[in-house]
Amino acid sequence: MEQLLPVLLIVLAFVLLFILPARQRKKLAERQAAMQQALRIGTPIMLSCGLYGTVAALQETTLDVEIAAGTMVRFARAAVLEVPTPAEDNAAEGGGVDLGKTSDLGKTSDRRTSDRRASDRKASDRKASDRKASDGEAADG
Repeated sequence: MEQLLPVLLIVLAFVLLFILPARQRKKLAERQAAMQQALRIGTPIMLSCGLYGTVAALQETTLDVEIAAGTMVRFARAAVLEVPTPAEDNAAEGGGVDLGKTSDLGKTSDRRTSDRRASDRKASDRKASDRKASDGEAADG
C-alpha cells in the first residue's frame, strides 16, 4: 500500500495540473468561437488589443470594425475578445468612471491647480533668492 501512494499522488498531480486546465481551455475556446460566429453588423465589440468599436462588415475570417465615425479597421475574427454588456459599454465610454476630474472629497482639479501654483511660487522664490545671492557675490567680488 505504501508503494502505491507516491504513484497515486503523481497521477493526481497530473490530472490537476494538465487535464482539468485543458478542459477549461477547451470550454473557453468553444464559447469564444460561438460568440465570434454570432457576430452581426452593428454589434458593439471589444477587441483583444483593448479597442472598442462596432462591427461594420463581416467576412469569413475577418471583420471590419468602425472605431470612430468613418474610421474602419480590419481585424481577424479571433481578435474579438467580448461583446460588452450595456453597463460595461457605458463604463468604457467614461459614463461610469470619473477619471479624476472630481472625487468624493471635492474637486481634485482645484487641488491640482492650487498645488501647481504653490510649487510655482516655491520655484520663483528659489530663483529670486539665487539671483540675490549671485548679485551679492558679484558686488563682493
